[in-house]
Amino acid sequence: MVQKYYEVMAKVDWVADELQLEHRLHQVYGLVRNKFRNYAMNALETADMYREAKTKFVFDPEVGIIDLEQKLPMSWHAFNETPRFEEIPEYQVLAKAQSFFSETNSSIVMKLYNMRTHLDPKTWLPPYYSRALLIDSRHYMTFDQRYVGLNLNFDELGNGRSTSQCSYLLAHDFFKRNFTLLLEPASKSLAGQGLTRKLSFIANGQLIEIDLETDHISINGNPQPILPLKLGDVNIHRDLDVLSITSDTEFSLHCNVQFDLCWFEVSGWYFGRTAGLLGTLNNEPYDEYTMSSGVISNETQLFTDSWSLKQCRQNKLAQTQEVSQEVSDACTSFFRTGILATCSAVLDPTPFYEMCMDLGMKSPPIRKGHPAVKGACAAALAYIEACTALKVPMRVPSQCVFCQLSNGSYVPEGTFMELSGPEIPKSSDVVFIVEAKECNANLKTSKNIMTVVSSIEEQLQAAKITNNRYAVVAFGGVSPYDKARSVIYEHNEFTSKPEQLADYFGHINTGNGSSNDILMAISAAAKLNFRPGVSKTFILLSCSKCAARDMRFDYTSILQYLLEEGVNLHILADTEFDFERNKKLRHFFGLDSKLVYSKRFPEGDAETRNTTHIPKSNLGICTTLAVETQGSVFSARKLQPERKYPIKRFATIFAKRVALSATPIQSQTCECSAHNTGVSYMACSPQALPEEKYDLDDYDSFNNWDWGDEPESETNVMS
Repeated sequence: MVQKYYEVMAKVDWVADELQLEHRLHQVYGLVRNKFRNYAMNALETADMYREAKTKFVFDPEVGIIDLEQKLPMSWHAFNETPRFEEIPEYQVLAKAQSFFSETNSSIVMKLYNMRTHLDPKTWLPPYYSRALLIDSRHYMTFDQRYVGLNLNFDELGNGRSTSQCSYLLAHDFFKRNFTLLLEPASKSLAGQGLTRKLSFIANGQLIEIDLETDHISINGNPQPILPLKLGDVNIHRDLDVLSITSDTEFSLHCNVQFDLCWFEVSGWYFGRTAGLLGTLNNEPYDEYTMSSGVISNETQLFTDSWSLKQCRQNKLAQTQEVSQEVSDACTSFFRTGILATCSAVLDPTPFYEMCMDLGMKSPPIRKGHPAVKGACAAALAYIEACTALKVPMRVPSQCVFCQLSNGSYVPEGTFMELSGPEIPKSSDVVFIVEAKECNANLKTSKNIMTVVSSIEEQLQAAKITNNRYAVVAFGGVSPYDKARSVIYEHNEFTSKPEQLADYFGHINTGNGSSNDILMAISAAAKLNFRPGVSKTFILLSCSKCAARDMRFDYTSILQYLLEEGVNLHILADTEFDFERNKKLRHFFGLDSKLVYSKRFPEGDAETRNTTHIPKSNLGICTTLAVETQGSVFSARKLQPERKYPIKRFATIFAKRVALSATPIQSQTCECSAHNTGVSYMACSPQALPEEKYDLDDYDSFNNWDWGDEPESETNVMS
C-alpha cells in the first residue's frame, strides 16, 4: 500500500515537472497581483511604487556649487505650500483600512430594500404599471423617471393677458381616449378669487377640476360636490388631505392637496399609447422628451412648449432667485445629511434636492403662520412617494409636521401637552358610522335620523357642551362604500351645522356589500382629525350581527384602542330586543353598563339591568364594546315611522344618554403626530384609563358561540 502511494506521488511529480506547474503558478500569481494592483492604484501611486530613491549630493566650493537632492516620502507640488502628508504610501494604506471598517450609508437593510424592488411579482412580467409625479405644478417625474421643469411666470403667460386660458397637456390616452390630464397654470379660481393653478382631469368622460391653491374641486361643473362619489367607471373619494380618483379601466390620480403633490398611475395596458409632459410610457427614457410633432428633443423648453395649448409660450426666462438660508438648511437636511438617505441607493435624490431649492423659494406657505417650508416639504414628500412605489418605506420629515392649537399657535411633531381644567374645551366631535346596507336605506325617512341628530344637539347644548362638530363614515356597501369612507363636503370631514347631515345621509348609496367588518369601520373613524381635548362620540348604525369571524381586528385590540383614544361608542342596532317575558322590559329601548331604558323607565332602571343580558347572537362583540367604552346599545327600529311609539321621545332618551358620556375627560395627554402624508393631528388620551368591568374570556374564546343564523328577536333574560 505504501509502495503504491509512492508510485502515484512519483507520477504526479513527473507530470508537474513536465508541465512546469510551479513556474506557471508563480507566473499566474504575478499576473493576478499586477492586475489587482492596476485596478486598485491610480497613476500617481504606480509612479511612486516604481520610482527609485535617488540621493544626490554635490559639494564643489571652488566653482560655488552645493547641490543636494533628497527624495521625500510624499509629493511636494510647490514651494509655496507644505508637502501633503496624506500622500505618504503608508498613511494611504492605513486610511484605506480605516475606510473599509468605518460606517457607511450602505447596510444590509439598504441592500434588502434594493432587492425588494425586484421581488414584486408585478414587475416580473408585462404589463408593467408606471407612475408619474406632479410636484407643485412646476416639476414632474415622467413615467420612465426623467425630470421636467416648468419655469412658470404668471405675468408672462398668454402674452401678458392675465385672463387668457393657458394649459399644458400632461398625459393623454391616444388609443381609447380614456383619460386626459391638463394643467392650467393661470386659470380662474373655482372659488372665484383671482387666478390659480388648476388640474383638469377627464376620466372616462367625467370632468374633475382640482384647484391647487384653494383645494376646491369641481365635478362635471358642480362646484360643491359631496364625496365619495361613483360616476360610471370612476370612483372619487378623499381620505384626510389625499384626493383619489380611480378608474375601473386601470388608471388613477392621487393628490395630496395640502402640499400640491399628485401622482398619476397607469396600467401597463397603456404601454406606448400615451404622450404629454409626463412621457410616453414605453420603458425607454431616451424618448421621454418626444414633442407633440413626434420629434425627440434635447431641450426642455422646446419639449414643454410643444405640449402647451392656447398661447402658453413664455416671452422671458424666469429670473433666478437667491435661496434663503432657511430653505437651504431644510433641503440639505432632507436630501444631503441622511433623513431620506435610506432610499438613495434605489433612487437618486439629486433631482429632488434641486426641486426643493426651487420650490422652497417660490411656493406659498401652507397656511398663515405655519412654520414649515411648503415647497421643500413637497419635494421631500415627492421623494418619499417615489421611494414607496419602489418598496422603500420612509417617514415624513419632522420639519414638515406642526400641529395647530386652539389658540392658533403651532407646535412641532413629538410635542407632549397636558390638558386639564379650563384648558379642556367643553365640546364634542360626533361621528355617525353607517353600515351602508339595505336596512339603512333612506335614513332620513326610514329611521328619522335627523330627529336623532337634532335631539343630540339639543341635549349637548343642555349639558353645556357647545361648538360641536359632526361627521359621517359609511362602510359595508357597494362602491364607493365597499371600504370605510368619510363623507366630505367642501373639503371638510366635519361640519358644525347639524342640519347639514341631511345631505350627508342622503348621499349614502346602500347595497348588499361583501364586507361586514364593523371594527375596521370603527378603526377608520378613530383616525379622523379630531380637535385636541374634545370628547369623541361614535354612533354606530349597524345592520349585521357583529360576528367575530367577520372582523380583521380582534375585539381586545379595538377595545384598548378606543379606551386610549377616549372614544364613547353608542349603537343604534337594526334589531328588536323583545323581553315580553319580563313586564319591566316591555317596550325596551336600550341599555348601558348600569341602566336599562324602556317606556316604563325612560330615565333608566338599575335593578332590571342586573338581570338583563343581550345574547351574543344578537349583536356579537359590539354590545360589550359599547358598554366597555361608557357607551350604550339602543334599538334603531323604534325610529321607524310605522311604529306606535313617539319617535321624538325615543330620540330624546337616546340623546340624553349620548350627552351623559359626551363630557370631555378633564385630564388628558396630547401628542403632536402626523400621518405619512404630512397631515398633522393632536392625539389626546386620558391620563388614567378606565378599568375593564367585564370578563373578556367569553369573547376571546369562541367555542361556545352560536354561529348559526338566529332570529333577530332572540333574547335571553338572566336572573
